[in-house]
Amino acid sequence: MKMCFKIHPDDFDKTANEEFYEKMASEGWLLKKRWSNLSQFEKAEPQKLKFDIYYSEYYSVSDEEKAEFEANGRTTVNVRSNVHVSYAPKNAALPPVIKSNMEAAEAIIPLKNKGAKHTALTLFIFLLAFLNTNIIRDISYNAFSSLPTFKNTLYKIITVPELYIAMFVLLAYIIFIFLYEHLRWKKAVKIFQNGDNPDDGSRKKIVYIFNLFVIIVAVIFISLSAYSNITRTEYETPHVSDGLYLDVQDFDIADKITDTGYHHGNEYSPNKITHVKTLSAQMWITHEHYDINDTSVIVFQDVIKYKSQKTALYAAELLVSEKSKNYKETTADGFEKVYISSEDIVAVIGNTTYRLTYITTEKSIVPTSEQLLDAILKKHNNSMNLSD
Repeated sequence: MKMCFKIHPDDFDKTANEEFYEKMASEGWLLKKRWSNLSQFEKAEPQKLKFDIYYSEYYSVSDEEKAEFEANGRTTVNVRSNVHVSYAPKNAALPPVIKSNMEAAEAIIPLKNKGAKHTALTLFIFLLAFLNTNIIRDISYNAFSSLPTFKNTLYKIITVPELYIAMFVLLAYIIFIFLYEHLRWKKAVKIFQNGDNPDDGSRKKIVYIFNLFVIIVAVIFISLSAYSNITRTEYETPHVSDGLYLDVQDFDIADKITDTGYHHGNEYSPNKITHVKTLSAQMWITHEHYDINDTSVIVFQDVIKYKSQKTALYAAELLVSEKSKNYKETTADGFEKVYISSEDIVAVIGNTTYRLTYITTEKSIVPTSEQLLDAILKKHNNSMNLSD
């Protein structure tokens, strides 16, 4: 059994669909099934048939409808679409399926935004998969995790903008498709009401293929653009920092450490640093565990160098919005902004935002806020001098 699949004419173009199926039948290809955008044909003897397109609120042909049409000499086609199809011999004198123009206009109501729904669903699924990648989770491990939802999102937008640029582009395209399909539907209703055929050639085969091609290329381009602009490297924390973040030498606990890394039963994870570059920032994110005899020291760092000081200051404001930390603003020489809580420091130097968390139960090995700020400023100035 030979079969083939072809893209049929636009749903609203009743005449074009009928002529298309009649031409295929005359060439020995009989319509067997119709989906939203494709039609399936089966090889048969060439024959002259009269096809009738009619519109239904149902997405398939019911048994009652099939029996009624067959009793009137018509053969119904299996469909997965609101566009239903029947056919009969070319010379058969059969009444039209749709008896009035108003009936035809009412019947195409289910086609409202049909094309947009398929496009929107595809893009929405892609969008969820895209934003649910490990990129967001890995970048957000320290700084993003405890912020209020709205400010969390704002922080991600200014820090990882390419992901959200992709999202806004897709949403804008979805809105455009919905508006476009709605206007086409309204136009078709008016033409049907006037008793004419809505010969809307805007989505004939070649245009449909081009539109599909544009969607695929846009999705691929957005994906590659976003991923290529986010470079992420994760490695074990070196003994001396290779970025703006502090190392154990800066905390003045290096000679006291008895073990490093995270131990959980038989599992061991070394201290890790994640280095990330995005369109708007360069980040060093650490999650470190140290043991000093029976005392644990945990250090989290988010050091984010933005393109501008204004963005760095705004990022700091978002970070200190975490209510449970109860940050208090203070001043320190060399810093644009400084916020301190019981365990955290958020500070801005130039266009760089620092967030440092130092956790331990042994107060004697906890550096003071002044010591930590001095270490941050020294590290920052040394790094800037090296880069110059």
